[in-house]
Amino acid sequence: MITLFNRGKALLEAHHLWNVFTYVFFGGLTTVVNIVVFAGATHVGISWQVSNFLAWLLSVLFAS
Repeated sequence: MITLFNRGKALLEAHHLWNVFTYVFFGGLTTVVNIVVFAGATHVGISWQVSNFLAWLLSVLFAS
């Protein structure tokens, strides 16, 4: 598994795409965190305004 990761990373670095890949990957994960927190908070009955704030806050903390 590590060798596959290293080969993929080497290929992306050779084409100067490693930074783009990590940016898109972690940006996608941050979006998933935001959506899951918002959906979960609204599902338990928290208003959408508070749910949005909590989702934003946790997404920013995750991205930091």
